[in-house]
Amino acid sequence: MNNLYSSLQQQRSVLLDQMAALDRMEQGRLSEQFLKGEKDGQPVTRGPYYVLQRRLGQKILKERVPRDRLPVVQADIKGHEEFQQLARRYVQITEEMTRMQDADPELKKKPSLSKPISSRKPKRS
Repeated sequence: MNNLYSSLQQQRSVLLDQMAALDRMEQGRLSEQFLKGEKDGQPVTRGPYYVLQRRLGQKILKERVPRDRLPVVQADIKGHEEFQQLARRYVQITEEMTRMQDADPELKKKPSLSKPISSRKPKRS
């Protein structure tokens, strides 16, 4: 069980590194908006216009996204979705470790595997 526990600790560490590597993200979803109107007496449809929708407390905020920023916003939304997946996996692993600790209290006393000391930033004086 100790090897499995150590493996889970390492997996968690990798997940944290992957989360930290995501330096851009945006919550919300993109939708296309079309506007109907008339031109010279004929019906026309304008668009698509892209709208980023996200929740802030009880409010839903909508923001039009210019076409030239669309790829960036799409990538940022994907970054947030990836972060959420990594966070869910982190929770699953931590819950499994918790159950293992409950079954074997000695596991709690063992130091957790952390990054090697050489990779840590030096303390400033």
